[in-house]
Amino acid sequence: MTEREKAIQLLVSDCLVAHQEIIIVKLIAELEKDYEDLAKLATMGEYNTNWTHPEVLDYITYET
Repeated sequence: MTEREKAIQLLVSDCLVAHQEIIIVKLIAELEKDYEDLAKLATMGEYNTNWTHPEVLDYITYET
């Protein structure tokens, strides 16, 4: 496990111990939003939220 993964594991553990699961939920939601924004940029606006990650990569590879 990398140092970064250890830090993330500690953050998650601390959130759970403190009953602050909402922090984890907010982080995941923000990551999803960031991914969608990047996918839209990378596919020139063609990205659809039901696409899988391999579909995004295939579109970038073969359609752009």
